[in-house]
Formats: sequence, structure tokens, C-alpha cells
Amino acid sequence: MRCKFGLFALLLVIVFKARSQSTVALIDEVVAKLKSDLISFRKVDKLNSETGYRSLYYFNNEPVAIEVVEKGRIEKRVSWFFYKTRLIYTETIWTDTLFARKVHEEKTYHYEEAMIAWLDSENTFVEASSAEFVDLDKSLRVYGRKIYREALEE
Repeated sequence: MRCKFGLFALLLVIVFKARSQSTVALIDEVVAKLKSDLISFRKVDKLNSETGYRSLYYFNNEPVAIEVVEKGRIEKRVSWFFYKTRLIYTETIWTDTLFARKVHEEKTYHYEEAMIAWLDSENTFVEASSAEFVDLDKSLRVYGRKIYREALEE
């Protein structure tokens, strides 16, 4: 509980920022604080099996992070971060479990439910007007709402 209140005050700043690189930097800062403080949130493990699991993290019964892991030779780990019911960030990491090395990573940044930036594995921003960006934005909005609703039912 050491920095939760400061963290949520920082999250409030996002609401007043325009869509820009500065918003991406602010989201990075907020997510870094969330990640470092995950241990202090209430954690619920769901769907734990040989093929994967889902971990839910709550602050005052509100989901703030959801981690979904699909196990296999190439493990896929997707972390979802929320603020006041809205998706603000996702991080997807594919790891070769045989050699214990990261093979691909992507990050997405969201403001008012819209994806504002997508950072690919080469650390390059994907063009926001591309069909690929628009399609991913739509699918993340839908799936983000779905897993958030499911987390509320816990």
C-alpha cells in the first residue's frame, strides 16, 4: 500500500493530457509504478491449467491489472492495465521457453478507450492510420471490456 494513493493521483493527470508522446511517457510512468506495486494489490488466480492462467489484481474491488499467460514452447504473456474501468496499456511478450529468451514484444497505449500508440518489437511506433493499427484498436477495445467485466464478476 506504500504508493497506491500517489499512483492514483498520477493516473488522474492522464485525464487532462492531450493525445501525444507526453501521454505515452506518462502512461509508461504509471504502469511502471503499478508493476512495482502489484504485490500490494489483492491477487486472484483464475483459469490455472497446464496451458495457461489468468491473474487478476484489484484495488478496492476494482480491477487494475490482468495478466493472461498461454503456456507452450513459445509462451505468450499479455498484461492489461486499467484505470477507472478504462484500458490504458497492454504489453504482450512472447518468450521461447526452451532458450529462456524474449522473441517478440509489443506495447499499446490507450486514452479514453482509444489506442493512441502501438510500439512494436523493434521499438518503433506503428502508424496510427494503418489498417493494422485500426483493427488492433477495435479488437483491444472489445476484448479489454470483456476481460474487465469478467474480472468484476469475481
